[in-house]
Amino acid sequence: RVSVRWVDGFLLTAVGNENAGYLANTLPDGAQNIYLALSTNDNNTLDKSNKIVPADPQQNQVRLQESAVSGGLFTYYVGYVSPTP
Repeated sequence: RVSVRWVDGFLLTAVGNENAGYLANTLPDGAQNIYLALSTNDNNTLDKSNKIVPADPQQNQVRLQESAVSGGLFTYYVGYVSPTP
């Protein structure tokens, strides 16, 4: 199980821009080491040019699309972090 919140400090602690904006699982009994990140497009690379960092006043904006129900579309990435490969 994974639960994500945008507020109350549930962002992964940022180290530079590498993991800024990654959203951590907030359920203590849920999946461990799972992080989510949002992107403004569907590029295969997630970096500072397309990553959405919540609460960053300079965050990247999603381009509005008239065909989208809520005005814009974004891509989300799910990653698993493990100390061993």
